Amino acid sequence: LKPFWPKSASEDSSQQLQGSCTPMTFPAQALLHRLREHADREHGDVPWAAYMPARFREGTGAESMVGDAPLAPLSICTAPPASALGWFISQGSAGGNIAGRVWSLSLDARGCREVQQALDEASDEERWTLAQELQGRIWEASRCPHANYVVQKCITVMPPQMLQFIIDEIMQNHTWFVIARHKYGCRIIQRLVENCPTEQVHDLVELLMDHFLEISRHAYGNFVMQKLLQHVSHKQRGRLDELVEQHVSELASHLHGCSVLGAALEHGDLADCRSRLAEMMLEDSDQLTFMVSTRHGHFIITNLLNVLDGSGCQRLLVLLEGNPKLEEVLRCQSEEGNCI
Repeated sequence: LKPFWPKSASEDSSQQLQGSCTPMTFPAQALLHRLREHADREHGDVPWAAYMPARFREGTGAESMVGDAPLAPLSICTAPPASALGWFISQGSAGGNIAGRVWSLSLDARGCREVQQALDEASDEERWTLAQELQGRIWEASRCPHANYVVQKCITVMPPQMLQFIIDEIMQNHTWFVIARHKYGCRIIQRLVENCPTEQVHDLVELLMDHFLEISRHAYGNFVMQKLLQHVSHKQRGRLDELVEQHVSELASHLHGCSVLGAALEHGDLADCRSRLAEMMLEDSDQLTFMVSTRHGHFIITNLLNVLDGSGCQRLLVLLEGNPKLEEVLRCQSEEGNCI
């Protein structure tokens, strides 16, 4: 289908746009037509229009406002910069430029989505320009229900060498301990561990392991420790396995600690370490019963059966005889063709 150029008030001005604006394909035409119809009929914007790119919200006949800044009409756009995001930044989003407004936009649901979209569409150089506006605000962002997603997006789309300022700010004073156990902040540390080279997060991981038990038994911190079991260096994995074995009893008797034991069974460094841990978990039948009774019970039983040898599995079956979760796991494994 032949693309067309969005029309301004006159045909002459429309022709002037050719060569300076991106043409609209048929789906874009249909979307713009729908937005304009709604604006004419309801005298206002369709509710979901706020989440569309700025160029689809412009020229609909209704003013989409953020603060007191109206959207600029599409007919006045000028020659686009070299990249798509350059056009996006220069034309503005939600009534103003993304550049210079990253932090303020990151503080609410709609704005943080716009910043994430900009980061997705940007080049590395442009991402760095936007991310610089978060410097000095990582602590605040880690506790914000919206801004934490912007930081996570930076971590997942930017080269690791550009993320050092995030690590540095997290490690300032004692904020890393608070962030690791925060509802939103723990996600940022998990993304860092997933996406950064082990040597880059080495010091942060060491600090987290220094407080292994406090973090492992926390409602949000346990997710950080599970992520460490999957992504840390070989040397640090060895230390982590030792910490798990050292605190088996404390972890097994705690609701959130159980999940760390399950992750250690699944992601432990060596088969011998996992087998030794599984045997230790069978030593206290009361603790085993407690672990299985938690929401992690299915996960723990499955990993125990995968790690234990034949005699260990038979011992587990005796200890948990009649347990409904064990029967459920056995039924699932039977259906998958796995025999104990």
